[in-house]
Amino acid sequence: MARLAPTRRLRGREEELKALGDAFDRTALGHPTAVIVEGEAGIGKTRLLADALDDARARGLQVIAGRAQELERTRPFGVLADSFACTASSPDPRRRAIAALLATHLGDRGAADGE
Repeated sequence: MARLAPTRRLRGREEELKALGDAFDRTALGHPTAVIVEGEAGIGKTRLLADALDDARARGLQVIAGRAQELERTRPFGVLADSFACTASSPDPRRRAIAALLATHLGDRGAADGE
């Protein structure tokens, strides 16, 4: 019996994918665009964004992505720092300096505030 190949196509999110595609179109035309994706845990936000970012790359857009962590909510600009690989171990001295400026806890991201 033949097995169906797994599909990567997201189902049931056509409206959301269209909204994100429209945002990519505006961005490609040079119009700054921001989109917020929010919702309860487990509803498919990560999958939606993965498919949308694949679409953006296929359109020739440069994609930089970051992910917020629940325990880092006091880390200023943490998602942006992660998106641009600003870590204490970065080979780029500018990124290491940014990581040190934004760090709020010990680890790869630099020293904790006040230390």
